[in-house]
Amino acid sequence: MLIALGWCAMRFMGLDQVPYGLTTDETLSGLHVICLAQTGATADGQRWPLFATGFAGGTYTPTYLYTLYLWTRVFGTSIAAIRGLSDATSIATILGVWSLGRRVGDRRTGRLAAAAAALSPWSIHVSRFGVDAPLAVAFLVWGVYLFLRSPRVGWALAAGVVMALAAYTYPPVRLQAVFVTLLLLVLERKRLRLPRMAAFFGALAILCIPLLRKMLDPDFMGRTRTLMIVNPDYIEANRGHLTSWVFVVKQLLDNLYEHLRPSFLFFTGDANLRHSTQIMGELGWLDILALGCLGWAIGLLISRTFRVGRVADQPPSRLWLVAGAAALAAAFGVLPAALCWEGLPHMGRSIGAWPAVALCTGAILSVAWSCSPLVPALAVVLAVAQTVHFVPYYFRVYPKDSFEAWEGPLRRAAEQRDLATFARLAQPYSPLGFRYYLIRNFGDSCLSSIARADQITSGQLPSGP
Repeated sequence: MLIALGWCAMRFMGLDQVPYGLTTDETLSGLHVICLAQTGATADGQRWPLFATGFAGGTYTPTYLYTLYLWTRVFGTSIAAIRGLSDATSIATILGVWSLGRRVGDRRTGRLAAAAAALSPWSIHVSRFGVDAPLAVAFLVWGVYLFLRSPRVGWALAAGVVMALAAYTYPPVRLQAVFVTLLLLVLERKRLRLPRMAAFFGALAILCIPLLRKMLDPDFMGRTRTLMIVNPDYIEANRGHLTSWVFVVKQLLDNLYEHLRPSFLFFTGDANLRHSTQIMGELGWLDILALGCLGWAIGLLISRTFRVGRVADQPPSRLWLVAGAAALAAAFGVLPAALCWEGLPHMGRSIGAWPAVALCTGAILSVAWSCSPLVPALAVVLAVAQTVHFVPYYFRVYPKDSFEAWEGPLRRAAEQRDLATFARLAQPYSPLGFRYYLIRNFGDSCLSSIARADQITSGQLPSGP
């Protein structure tokens, strides 16, 4: 737990330097909240919209946009401040995993699950992005916890509200939330009562009415339809001799397999240098230890089926149920990424899987902990070894290796206030992608940055410092 607390604290170290640079998704989120504060409208002139304009047909969701707005009113609009919201929500997710582990398992399960969540390379890397996905995962975990916390109506009402916020915040988590809700109904079927269901689904339905109305808009769903493997154009271009539905099933299974490959899970992670450091897979070494313990348990079970005589006591069945349900929830987290054809395997679109993986790890290690005195020692050794392996590389080497991938040259020119170099580097970008720097580093306001950005994109060297 001490090592895990160190990893939690480490999340807030060097936020403005690791990774160095800033993606256009991050600069646009910063630009939107600056313009909201200065003009009451987003960077493209929408006054307090439900969804703000993103890149490539994407949007900034109201839960993230207005949470970030309030956050930056307190902490400012620096790079560290924008990324700090994701860090804070990742800590909230870890606390949610700890609470959930204690609730569905026991205290040791909660501690081990929280440790696995804190040490997860998946969780720490995405917690340093100034994007909406970490917030969606936090809402999802706490929505599950609140639903399982008590069968009382008040807890169900709170769970419905929080689950609705998760659905708003990130489209892949929106799909995962549907399947996780179905899983909860199966697991809680003996404690389901009409008032509880009415409170949960009533809150969920009422809050999601604006979202559902937006989803009926073809323009709003355009990016999603384009990326999905069920898109008719994608099917027709790739199905070959297969019928459409056979092709979709085949492609879905292929894409799920992409997220089970050893390179993704154990060695390098997502091939995109923004999404992964390439020094580790998406699983932490505690997760790998849990897989080893699971293999040991399966082998032991098989050997016992052929043993004659007295059978030893079985491990606690409840924790195995927790591990199985968490593994299924992790599969639901990968499903949205597998339904898309772009950038596979995709760490971002499968982000909802990592808290479920941590809970599964906590449950398995809790069982193994009670069966073998080697497990506690191995857990500590692996946690220390992962720290020694990952941390120096992440803070010293990764910022250099990923300098170009994170658009470091543009940021460096802005911070050096080299207007000529900045204008040359910024010219290929959309103005929404670099106006943040004009405000932060060149003294513009939200409104004055529009004219200077137009000069840059038109190839004219703008005047000014």
